[in-house]
Amino acid sequence: MHGSVGHQAPPRCRRRHPNRLRPLQQHMTDTRAARLCRGATAKGRIPHGSGFTLIELLIVVVILGVLAAVVIPRFVVQSESAKKRACFQNKAIINDQVERWHFEKGYWPADDLSDIGADPAYFPNGIPRCPVKNTL
Repeated sequence: MHGSVGHQAPPRCRRRHPNRLRPLQQHMTDTRAARLCRGATAKGRIPHGSGFTLIELLIVVVILGVLAAVVIPRFVVQSESAKKRACFQNKAIINDQVERWHFEKGYWPADDLSDIGADPAYFPNGIPRCPVKNTL
């Protein structure tokens, strides 16, 4: 069977003698045999141990899910809290400008703030709106 074409005998795993000099072709054959003895395939790839297992991937997915479950609610809460603080700050700005209007003009602006909102000296970018409800 060893003489048939296309069939190779399994390589012998032996130690090379360090002092023996061999021709280049014999050296290349010996190196291939040594690689096959170490567990590599004929193309030089190691069949096992070069990738991640399914368990490792599942553990990574679970860890990422736990981190997302912890971080996302905190982000949403902080976002809502920031919008409420912005509403409070906008009300304080409007109140300051209404008091300034009263101090300079001697009377209070209209209830819908149409007169003070039209004057760019008080609100150059328009009357600020609440980011939560989009109201004044």
